[in-house]
Amino acid sequence: MTFSRYLSHDRVVFLSARSKDEALKALVSRLAGAVSPFEPDDLLERLHEREGLMSTGIGLGIGVPHLRYKGVKEPCIVIGLQPQGIEDYESMDGEPVKILVLILVGEGQHREYLRILSGVVKALKREEVRKALLSARSPEEVVDVLKREDD
Repeated sequence: MTFSRYLSHDRVVFLSARSKDEALKALVSRLAGAVSPFEPDDLLERLHEREGLMSTGIGLGIGVPHLRYKGVKEPCIVIGLQPQGIEDYESMDGEPVKILVLILVGEGQHREYLRILSGVVKALKREEVRKALLSARSPEEVVDVLKREDD
């Protein structure tokens, strides 16, 4: 089990956002309570800085914004789904991003950071997992799909 213990149905967002910036804002809004102190503007700025280094759009309709951030005691994952896609995500394959997985860990959690990132990417590379996520009707269903994949 590499990442599923950090999943929670209250951190699943069915996105209406069509831009990268709007999508990141929606994901960050779900982190209240997970980061102390919660400074959404600073967190967004850091995410944009990270994206400026290299887009986290890894292809296959997947974006995995990830960051080590102060005030995070336990790793957090927020899932965002946008079946129509986010066109301006600058994905490596040029395709719109439909599945976003925001991973946030504390500054000293490097090993766990890599385990989570690796597990998420491995799961999302499977087409049947991506299809199941994009057809999910509830946050609970999204979490169930990913937990099954991580077992």
